[in-house]
Amino acid sequence: MTATSVRTADGLLAELGRLDVRLWREGHRLRFDAPAGGFPEPLRQEVRRQRQALLDLVPDRPPIVQPETAEAGEGPQSFAQERLWFLRELDPASPTYHVPALLEFTGALRPAALAAAVRAVTAAHPALSTVFSVDARGMPRQRVVADASASLRRLDLAALPPAAAESEAIRIVAHETARPFRLEDRPASRWHLLRLAPDRHRLHVVLHHLVADGWSLGLLLEQIAAAYGATRSGRPISLPAPAVTYLRYARQQRRRWAAGELEPELAFWRQRLAGLPRLDLPPPEGPAEADGRLAVRWSAARARRLEDLARRLGVTPFAVILAAFQILLGRLSGQVDFALGTPVAGRTRAELEGLVGLLVNTLVLRADLSGRPGLGEAARRAAEVLLAAQEHQELPFERLVSALAPAREAEETPLIRVLIALQPPLPTPSLDGVELRSLPLAPGAAQMDLLLALARSPEGYEGYLEHRGTRVSARAAGRWLEALETLFDAALADPDRAFDRLPLLSASERHRLTVEARPVAPVGERAADGLWQRFAAHAAATPEAPALSGIGPTLTYGELADRARRLAGALAAMGVGRGDRVGILLEPTPGAVVAMVGAAAAGAAYVPIDPEYPSERRALLLDDAALSALVRAEPGSTAQPSPELAVDAAGRLLSPTTAPAAEPEPARGDDLAYLIYTSGSTGRPKGVAVSHRQVLRLFDTACRPEAFGEGAFGPDDVWSLCHSLSFDFSVWEMWGALLHGGRLVLVPRSVTRRPEQLLDLLEGEGVTVLRQTPSAFRLLQQGLADPSSVGDNNGLEGRPRPAPALR
Repeated sequence: MTATSVRTADGLLAELGRLDVRLWREGHRLRFDAPAGGFPEPLRQEVRRQRQALLDLVPDRPPIVQPETAEAGEGPQSFAQERLWFLRELDPASPTYHVPALLEFTGALRPAALAAAVRAVTAAHPALSTVFSVDARGMPRQRVVADASASLRRLDLAALPPAAAESEAIRIVAHETARPFRLEDRPASRWHLLRLAPDRHRLHVVLHHLVADGWSLGLLLEQIAAAYGATRSGRPISLPAPAVTYLRYARQQRRRWAAGELEPELAFWRQRLAGLPRLDLPPPEGPAEADGRLAVRWSAARARRLEDLARRLGVTPFAVILAAFQILLGRLSGQVDFALGTPVAGRTRAELEGLVGLLVNTLVLRADLSGRPGLGEAARRAAEVLLAAQEHQELPFERLVSALAPAREAEETPLIRVLIALQPPLPTPSLDGVELRSLPLAPGAAQMDLLLALARSPEGYEGYLEHRGTRVSARAAGRWLEALETLFDAALADPDRAFDRLPLLSASERHRLTVEARPVAPVGERAADGLWQRFAAHAAATPEAPALSGIGPTLTYGELADRARRLAGALAAMGVGRGDRVGILLEPTPGAVVAMVGAAAAGAAYVPIDPEYPSERRALLLDDAALSALVRAEPGSTAQPSPELAVDAAGRLLSPTTAPAAEPEPARGDDLAYLIYTSGSTGRPKGVAVSHRQVLRLFDTACRPEAFGEGAFGPDDVWSLCHSLSFDFSVWEMWGALLHGGRLVLVPRSVTRRPEQLLDLLEGEGVTVLRQTPSAFRLLQQGLADPSSVGDNNGLEGRPRPAPALR
């Protein structure tokens, strides 16, 4: 930041010693905020001496903004204002760029004196009396309205019961924070004083970012406190006059750009950001959510450790925090080269320190995690990048974006998706006889996908991690915050440890993933928990619900269960039971599904054998699998001396023609569910054996609501079976539908090989769950964008087609 705040006496001189002289040569100023009790006098004298020594290094230079001359109170907007104005035009009701604050007063507050202070201070700053419009050419303009000081609206809630008063105060604050401003004809500031009790008041301030930033808000509160004190004691209000107005600042910013004075700055950023890749954060885990904030509280012990490391490295604590955050983003994205942003106050000269207005700028910080650095080396690199960026901070971010024109997605801030800010907390100046504290506000609309905002406090570091709900879920943000703290502590203990070897899982998250995520039933239930029991529960509850479609007539759950029981009985009559293996020599038809479910009902494992396999491979599998029975489409002898059952395409028994009256014993959790043969690295197929418990654990773990959003999978879902039964994708496709009560769509093999026909089927059947290999999915995507590129386009004439509503 251009203003360095030092809020504790401890370590003040060390902080001064670490300041880089180059910053001072560029005209940066040092701001000291004393603790409540003030600095000891010897320390104050040393601060003055060192501060003057540093200031003596700064050469005399003309101010960046010349003193005010007599000009009309109307002019162009600054570049930052212009961007916000266009964003506001796109969504006038959005509160994204509102700047709110909430202060609570405890004690004998004099509301009339506070109202007078608000009027006087807002009248002293023309930015707060500014309205916005466009000229005849459609260009954004701003105009200062005479005599437009803000008034303090007073609302008395003290007559309500305490709980009701609190609830109403929260409602009012939320409403006023989000209520849009009429920027075209009214100044963009609102001031409310809520009286909750005779000795308890709250001041709620909302400014639009077009007229103020965080520095401005702090400046206003300090001046209001001074004006309140003067009014309360009967003295006239005396406020320091700003050296320049914001209109003058905006005019000169545009003049400097037009004159080419910022070309060296732009050249630096072009070189620094050449070839910058987009930060690729993990995609959203579920449906869009509301934006949110998670509180961040780092203990004093953690703060001391990071500040000790910063002192040893010769960098600022912010550089260490920045490096840790970069490491987290690198681990999440798998990238070693990306960028994030940080705000700077933009008040690089003395004449701008007392100016209320939008001066904040955003610096783009390019991370460099190449060579697997530890936190120590990453912090050194971050400090160098930060220093260079601060030295070239006068180029407005909007001009940089315009010059580089980076590719980006909708609703995404150009160049950066993530912001980090280390700022002092909002000042709470003292008022005579009144205790004052700042209160947190409910989060508004997020400006970034992620924002980590921190402030140093006596207790350590406090702040929040803000996330945009359309890009990052609250659950993901919580995990990432835990991961940041976990890797940070490990890195502080071992700063040389390579960043990609730092742990990300906290003890609680590791326990959740390794223990809580495992569905562990009591021992008595575990033995009986098999695929048949789970399927049969859905069939008993919803026998009329559709279970199979796509090939042949639709089968309901009741019909599918009945045919599976008949086949299981026939297998049991042949002596097939728990631990045995049943071959399934069938195409993906309803008969094949009946056979696989029936095998589970009989206690046996199924072994799928693709009828399209060469005869030599089929013979090898029949011999190696040690089958006790074989289910096929029609009677016939095989090389395997095992009993056979024949079924038709719908799964009805063909032979024996009548199912024997034998009661099978269904498979249990530890029994084998299936045996599927891989291609084998040596050319000889290898059987992979999976138990019922393992299949159930797959679905119980992978299909939880937190993994796929609220509701996860259920009876309304439609699954597609696109793969050979000899490919383990079919396990997910078939059992995923049947274990959740959904409908399984059997896709003919000919259709799976024609992307345009598959798209028609997915859309026609209303498929919501689709599993494909990456190469096959790319073909589907290509077909959605350009149907003519994947063969017969069914008369679509090359027009893009709507995508199926897949989950």
